[in-house]
Amino acid sequence: MVSGNKYIYIVLILLFLNNISLGKTLQDIGGFRASRVMPGEFPDPEYWSNIGWEIAHKFDNTQAAGIWIVSTIWGGGECHFHFPKPEGSGDFNNISFSNTDKNEEYLTRFDQDGLKVWLQVESGDANIDTLIDIVMERYSHHECVIGFGVDVEWFFTSSENNWEGRQVTSAEAINWENRIKSYNQNYTLLLKHWLISKMPVYKGDIVFVDDSQEFSGLNSMKWEFQTWGNAFPDNPVIFQVGYDSDKIWWNNFPDPVFRIGNELKSSIPNYAGIVWVDFTIKNVFPVNIDDETVDLPKEITLYQNYPNPFNNSTIIEYYLPEKQVVKCIVYDQTGVEILVLKEGFHSSGFHKVKFRPTIVSSGIYYISLQTRSTTINKKMIFLK
Repeated sequence: MVSGNKYIYIVLILLFLNNISLGKTLQDIGGFRASRVMPGEFPDPEYWSNIGWEIAHKFDNTQAAGIWIVSTIWGGGECHFHFPKPEGSGDFNNISFSNTDKNEEYLTRFDQDGLKVWLQVESGDANIDTLIDIVMERYSHHECVIGFGVDVEWFFTSSENNWEGRQVTSAEAINWENRIKSYNQNYTLLLKHWLISKMPVYKGDIVFVDDSQEFSGLNSMKWEFQTWGNAFPDNPVIFQVGYDSDKIWWNNFPDPVFRIGNELKSSIPNYAGIVWVDFTIKNVFPVNIDDETVDLPKEITLYQNYPNPFNNSTIIEYYLPEKQVVKCIVYDQTGVEILVLKEGFHSSGFHKVKFRPTIVSSGIYYISLQTRSTTINKKMIFLK
């Protein structure tokens, strides 16, 4: 027979184990956030699949994935689904449906191409349990589906909460998580907001997504996103980036997705990936790439390495307007060659190489990009 104290001890252990995050084992993801409110014509399945993998391939060991929004909030707190009402179902409170299914062909393409998605809702005043059942009963047969997301910004949003949504309680989070996992134990619950105060105390197997914006630059973005990561240290955190309000500075990067993703990954221990928002994704990844839609440099360009200064590794990026023979070398202050990073025939376009010092000491070094007609040098600082 178990004594009273031992029984309490066992219960506490079980409660503790239940609140350990399993989601921290989530493989890093890279991809997009897609909604039907994006400007212009909504791209076809091939576009989203290709872009998802193009973003993922910018980073090591990264799965192509997306946050696929299956409902949009309408006036009066109504959750409007982008697919027809389930056959034989009765009326639902605060829920409406489209006449056609706007998701099926996309999810089928993602199944074929190995891309993964969370199906996210803008819930309004609708019951989340009901939304989970409606979505999962329609789409859980797709291999691409890895979970269910709630955009907390639209969770019972009203003037009483400054139109920022109501905080999710721990009881709600536990219930939603269990309901989602009843369809598939590997599914994860995804919660999105920019305010930590809107998230539940319970962490469980939840993926927390920050969609903050209006930063003065990359450093301010890193600081705020680090705060988000620190708030959920045992859970995977994903960052929704690419907003128009930040375009004034990220648009200056030759590859903003790669630059932002690597900066966040290197500074946030529980970083699990970035998703680029649909509002600007066609600016970064045009549907039809031609000289009128992409503003590319007209000359050979060597960009400043980042991070700089650095103490582990740094990324060196350069652009070639045409294919040619290139040599990228690291020199010390006295002009002694330290390492040849790249040498040989290169295609036109953007190129990246990582420099990871092993035997050199702290100090100032130089990157030299050399072609038959041009030599460009940049200074970098290594702090061992």
